[in-house]
Amino acid sequence: MAGVYEIVRVLDKKRLRNSESQVHDYELGRGRGLAPGYYVVAWRSASKELKYDSSAAWHGPYGSRRSALVMLGILWTQPKTPKAESRMSGEATFTAVA
Repeated sequence: MAGVYEIVRVLDKKRLRNSESQVHDYELGRGRGLAPGYYVVAWRSASKELKYDSSAAWHGPYGSRRSALVMLGILWTQPKTPKAESRMSGEATFTAVA
């Protein structure tokens, strides 16, 4: 799949720690939050400022960074087909927390 990927650790319903160990707020809309854990975040294309929001696809949660790395390898090696690319359109695999 083309795009930009990052492994992040979700700390709670509003905050995450990115790959550079910086804490950021994230917003998925409608008050949704993610379950704590590691996620592979994927954006369709690179930009100066990647946003941690519903414009990205969130894959997780994983119990360890190592498990998230395995998923990153799977996503990175998937065939670059239009069907696979359409999965980057905002449909995410994640566990929401009320």
